[in-house]
Amino acid sequence: IFPVAKIASCYAALTKSAGSTMLLKSTEYLPTASSAISSVLLLRGGQVSSTATAVALDLGRESHLITEMASYGSVTALVLNAALRLWTSTKFSKDQSPWISNSFTISTTLCVVAGAFTAVLFQLLGIYSRSALGMGNDEGYVAFKTATALYRKWGFRCFLTELLTLVFSFLLSLY
Repeated sequence: IFPVAKIASCYAALTKSAGSTMLLKSTEYLPTASSAISSVLLLRGGQVSSTATAVALDLGRESHLITEMASYGSVTALVLNAALRLWTSTKFSKDQSPWISNSFTISTTLCVVAGAFTAVLFQLLGIYSRSALGMGNDEGYVAFKTATALYRKWGFRCFLTELLTLVFSFLLSLY
């Protein structure tokens, strides 16, 4: 149930491999950076080898970024709701120009489509990012973050498009 033997072997390997890289400071032994990375890899169950590439992440900062991505999805859902309520509650008279009602419909439709894309995109990015970090797959998280950089840019552009088209739709609904 609790891997006592594995932890003991990791500790033995740590003391054996890090023994030559320890620095003496007063009465404490402080490991160097390379032995600290090796320690983390051993405790996670990974193999320590010369070809292993360790990724150093500031998990607090990454957690903050993931929370911000999720907040884009939440704000988008609220704006999407406002656009749908605006579309269902606005009635144009037959005396008005058809350009106004058509522009309103196109603007509101664009707002809904951009909002749906943004909400789904940022929620999925948040789920996959949390999953990768939760499983301890830091290298996979960094690769995923790099591979999805373009999608995050498009998501932010769609978020701005959603906000602008909502304002435009609101102004047209007042006409």
